[in-house]
Amino acid sequence: MSTIELKEIYTTYSLRNINLTIGSGELLVLLGPTGAGKTTLLNVIAGLEDYRGSVLFNGRAVDGLAPGERKVGYLFQDLNLFPHLNVFSNIAFGLKMQGLSKRQIQDKVEEMLELFKIESLRDRFPNSLSGGEKQRVALARALINSPHILLLDEPMSSLDYRTSKYLRIELRALQKKLGITTIYVTHNLYEAEELADRIAVISKGRLEQIGSPEDVFFHPRSTISSFIGAPNILHCEDCQLLNPSLMEVECGGISLIIPNEGRPVKKLAILPEDIYLSATKPPGPDINRIKGTLIKYEEAAHTVCCTVQAGKNYLKAELPREIFKTMGLNIGAAVWLILNLRKLKVVAGESYSNAAPFSILKTEVKEGKYEKNSSGKCGRHGFGA
Repeated sequence: MSTIELKEIYTTYSLRNINLTIGSGELLVLLGPTGAGKTTLLNVIAGLEDYRGSVLFNGRAVDGLAPGERKVGYLFQDLNLFPHLNVFSNIAFGLKMQGLSKRQIQDKVEEMLELFKIESLRDRFPNSLSGGEKQRVALARALINSPHILLLDEPMSSLDYRTSKYLRIELRALQKKLGITTIYVTHNLYEAEELADRIAVISKGRLEQIGSPEDVFFHPRSTISSFIGAPNILHCEDCQLLNPSLMEVECGGISLIIPNEGRPVKKLAILPEDIYLSATKPPGPDINRIKGTLIKYEEAAHTVCCTVQAGKNYLKAELPREIFKTMGLNIGAAVWLILNLRKLKVVAGESYSNAAPFSILKTEVKEGKYEKNSSGKCGRHGFGA
C-alpha cells in the first residue's frame, strides 16, 4: 500500500502550510472542528481541490494526476448512493465505467458483498436500507476498485451511538485486514481515540498536534483544548481487583470502578461534558457517584462549566445553561457527580505479570457481594503521577 506525503500544502481559503506523512497501512484520524479544513485536505489528496505544494504517494508526486488516476477510494459524508440503483448496481457502478466484462463485475461485486456481509441486500434500493446498511454499501463501493488509499469523511456522523460503535469496530478490523492506508475525518475525540494509530489535530487550516491517541487525549496542546476539551485528569494511588472484569481505584480520596484491563492504573481522564452533575443524590447504585462541593462556575452562551471539589480533586463538569439555571445552585452547595464508566480513559502501567511491586487481589463472589481474601493493594507506595 501507499505512504502519503504532504509538503507545504496551501489552498486559497483554508489550508496553511500543511506538512504531514502517513505511513503505509496506517489509519490516521484527522480531528478538528467544523470549518477547520479537514474535508479540504481530503480533497487535496484525492485531486479534487486546487492547491500549492506537493502530494506524494510512495515518494512519487501525483500533483499532475487526475482524480481517477490516483487510486484513491473516497467515502463522502453524505454517501451519495444512487437512489435509482439497487445495492448490487451501486457497488458495481465504478467497474462498469471502466468497461469490465459482466463476469469480472459479477465476481468482484460478489466478493464485496461477502466481505461486508451484505449478500441479502443485493436487490434492495437505498431508500429501504438502514443507516448502517447504507454505510456498508458505500464502503464496499469505495473499495471495489482496489484503491491504494482510503479517505473517509465523517462516515458515522448520521448514525446513533450503538450503530456507530459497532461499525467502527468492523471498520478498524477490516482496515487492518486489507492493510490499506486510511485517513478518517471526524470532530469527535472519542471516535478518533478508538480508531486511530495516530491523530492529527487541525484548526483554522493548520496542523496543531500530531501524536498517539493517548498523547492527544491526556496532553492536548492549549491551542486545541478549547474545541476537543481539556479532560479532567485523576492520579490513581491504589487499586483493587474486584473480579476478573472490574477494578476499584483510589484517586485523591474518591473511589471509582473501572474495567480491569490486566494492568495497574496510573491515571484516568474524562471530559467535562461526560460528567453528569445533580443537585440531589441520583437514584441507582452508588457506582461512580461522587459527592462534592461546587466551588466555581463559568457561564458561556449555551453551557455552564462547574468546578467541583471532591476529595483532593477539582473536577470540571459541563452542562446546558438552562439546566444549570433550574438547579438554583450557589457557590458552596453540595452536588453529586456521576462519572460515565464508558467514557473514562485509562493510562496503565506494566502488566501485572511484569510488575514486581504489585500484588494481585484474588476475589470470590458470594451472594452477590465481592469478598476479598488478600490485602488488595496494587502497590506498596501507590502509583504517583
